[in-house]
Amino acid sequence: MNRFPRISYAAGIFVCLLLELARGESTSAHSAVLPPSTPLRHAHLAPALLAAAKRDHVDLLSVAWDEKRPPTVGDNIVLWVGATDGNTTRQWLVQLRRSSATAKEKKAVHGRDKTKYLSWGSAVTFKSSVEALELWLAGPVDMNRPTAASTNVAAPAKRLRVRVPGDYLRLGLDKSARIDLHIRRMTAAAEREQHPLNLEQIYSSEKPIKPETAARSKAVADQLGFTPETERAWVGGHVTLQAFYDVANAIPELREIAAIAIEHPPIWKLAKVVTGTTFRAGLGGAETRAVDPATFGLMPVGLEAFAMPYSMAFGEDPILLGEMVVVAPLPPLDVSAGILGLIAINPKDHRKMVHVVVVSAKSGDREVAFGPVLDWNQVRSTTVR
Repeated sequence: MNRFPRISYAAGIFVCLLLELARGESTSAHSAVLPPSTPLRHAHLAPALLAAAKRDHVDLLSVAWDEKRPPTVGDNIVLWVGATDGNTTRQWLVQLRRSSATAKEKKAVHGRDKTKYLSWGSAVTFKSSVEALELWLAGPVDMNRPTAASTNVAAPAKRLRVRVPGDYLRLGLDKSARIDLHIRRMTAAAEREQHPLNLEQIYSSEKPIKPETAARSKAVADQLGFTPETERAWVGGHVTLQAFYDVANAIPELREIAAIAIEHPPIWKLAKVVTGTTFRAGLGGAETRAVDPATFGLMPVGLEAFAMPYSMAFGEDPILLGEMVVVAPLPPLDVSAGILGLIAINPKDHRKMVHVVVVSAKSGDREVAFGPVLDWNQVRSTTVR
């Protein structure tokens, strides 16, 4: 039985938006066990959301793009979002549409350089230009209400606008996944030769690494064969993840959804922020694997896909676990950083979870058919898992 990603997560759009990752370290994700099935696994799109999309001319279940074309104004994706706290289940639809950034938006902080420091002493700098996204958000629809599954009255919708670091979203979580698979192969080879590698020494940080720490980590990094190119590909995934978080964190409506899956640390632990306890993000790791999106009921894109775990922690205490399925961020899929779907789960209460699934991806200037256009009636029982 397929279940939308087993857990050991480290990235997403509507996850852990209450946290400031800039003060944390990025590592491989911590392993954990997801429940064998979830209440959202066979969810159907709420008729009120379908009516809202029709009312506002938001296309659903369209798969169309040209691999050779650059990012274009009008590129858009549509996300189905489902969340449950164990008692109440709610749904949303969200369209993210690329827009032209104004002169004021181009000066925003999102466009500034970002430097990631690797535990073995390297530093990688990423430059980015600001882009703008127009958001259409319909819902929530409370699926516990008797009329939720039958009413055709369109759900209310909001239109919002947010700045995003477009270049960061195009770095490629899939590249980070490929490095994970390389690390796994090298680690297995080292174990066969009875020279196990300490992967806990391989991580990235927002702050420069102390020389003595770098000296210990460099031997492991050298054994793994890191080069400037693979360093950039690996840590670029963490930059993409942070950028995705920033997008959602800037929007209160999305931040509220994310909070459903977050295990909030006690107040006394929050006070430790000023004394050194930090938020930590984990991405990828031993659970990263190549997958067929169709096995998860995800959109057929014809691109190599990977499942990647992610996690968030406050010090040593986990506050979020999850997994995502990613592909190369070709426009318009770069609007979601190449994420086709993700699940975020509260580590202490598995009843609290958020699912996000891309149900439409469409180029802005023209529609280039990529396979058949999907019929919602055909896939609605498998798309949301």
